[in-house]
Amino acid sequence: MRTSQSLSHPLSRISLDLHKEFPEEAYSVALHPSGLFVLVGFSEKLRLMSLLINDIRPYKEFLIRGCRECSFSHGGHLFAAANTNLIQIFSTFSFENTANLKGHNGKVRCIKWSQDDTQIVSCSMDGAVYEWGVLSGRRENECVVKSCSYTCLTLTPDLRTTFVVSTDSTLSEMILTDSTVVRSVPTGDVLTEVVLSGSGRMLFAGSSSGSVRSLKFPLNEAGEFTEHQTHSAPITRMRISYDDSCLFSVAKDGSLFCHRVSDKDGRGYRKDKDTPFAEEVLVTKSDMEELNSELSEYKNKVGELRSENDYQLRLKDMNYGEKMKEMRDSHAHEMEKLRTQYETLRTDREREQADYEARLGKMDEDHSATLQDMDDSNNKKLMTEYEKYQELQARSLKLQEEYEKRIEEMEEAREKALQEVTDHYETKLEERDRQREQEYDEHRQQQREAEEMLRQTEEDADEEILQLKNKYEWQLRKRQEECTKMKGELGLQNKKVSSLQEEIRQLKEKNQQLGVEVRNERVCSELAHNASLKTRGTS
Repeated sequence: MRTSQSLSHPLSRISLDLHKEFPEEAYSVALHPSGLFVLVGFSEKLRLMSLLINDIRPYKEFLIRGCRECSFSHGGHLFAAANTNLIQIFSTFSFENTANLKGHNGKVRCIKWSQDDTQIVSCSMDGAVYEWGVLSGRRENECVVKSCSYTCLTLTPDLRTTFVVSTDSTLSEMILTDSTVVRSVPTGDVLTEVVLSGSGRMLFAGSSSGSVRSLKFPLNEAGEFTEHQTHSAPITRMRISYDDSCLFSVAKDGSLFCHRVSDKDGRGYRKDKDTPFAEEVLVTKSDMEELNSELSEYKNKVGELRSENDYQLRLKDMNYGEKMKEMRDSHAHEMEKLRTQYETLRTDREREQADYEARLGKMDEDHSATLQDMDDSNNKKLMTEYEKYQELQARSLKLQEEYEKRIEEMEEAREKALQEVTDHYETKLEERDRQREQEYDEHRQQQREAEEMLRQTEEDADEEILQLKNKYEWQLRKRQEECTKMKGELGLQNKKVSSLQEEIRQLKEKNQQLGVEVRNERVCSELAHNASLKTRGTS
């Protein structure tokens, strides 16, 4: 069954938890499965260091110069380091050199542990891929291709298949137990890293151009893949997280990217939800003693501050009690004074209210008399204005009748003029029609006469017949020309008739516009007249 996987964009939640600079360059890094130790290869030594809460502190050094490949076992109890063409295995806790794996002729470029930590598979620049027994320290299987140099490898969980990338731009699938290369897929670009997920369903590779390739798995001869351009320099290391959910890649440009990965079925995240991440960190004894000493000092300071605070609170309570007593006595005195003022003000208010009611009664009487006088005056003015309104309304009706009569006379004159124009042009059209029919009748009469003469002269001699024929053909052509000319004149007359009809239509439209303008003038005159009447009435 073939499977494919997807590679999403880099995640944006990467954060820096711990940072430390060293005076020399680090060639290789391996993180312990517990996350509490890190193995770093420097130019002079290989150092095992503790990851503290705020520091990275060396705690054991191994005399391995320029170690460019190191790796912890899955259980974390062992680690392997490449010392040029030799692989050395050490105990993580006792630091004992448990085995030395000799056999490579070139520099060892990659070391991988089996799932049960009983085998190690390595590759080197001499084109050799070896499988070693950790307990025996011996080489158990191998596959050697002298024509290329291997740079990285990865294993399937069952250790049956090994995938190796080389400097000749190929990705090889090997079975070490048979010492055979199952297939060698050309990659076009030089691949520097290859990694297989823990589930054995997803295969990724990094190229010298900085791109990450998601390869279709299992491999086929075409080597189908999906490429994602991530870095701007060759990729140096690639790793997949223990739960197959993230792919980490680093390159020579100093960049680190983390991608979310999953297979085509959405699987790939196999974290056990019942097993949380460990929150423990390493702290040195001296740091703990220093923290405990500072904590004791802070507790003593807190006790002293609490005693001082209680004392100050008691003093403040005493001061506030005295102030409250003084304020209470002062408040009682002020209340008695305000009560006396209130009684005086109430007596003054009752006296002023009696005076106000008397003045209000007198003002009501005066107001009633004034209001009656104003009503009588307004009624007289209203009657006068009503009589003026009746007179203006009568004049408006008379003017409206005169305007309507004038509009009717103008409409009758317009219809009469329109009828005269229509009769004139219809008479002209009838005359043109009679003239055209008369010309057509004359043409037909001449044609019949010519035919009759032609019939009578058929018995004459051939020469006379020819002369007559020529003569009448000439006459016939002449008549046809005249007929054609008359047809042209008839077309002109038809055009003139059409133009006359268009003029009649335009005259009708003008008459309609004239009617609208007359009505608008009438309305405007009425509005102006009404406005003038209102102005006169107001004046």
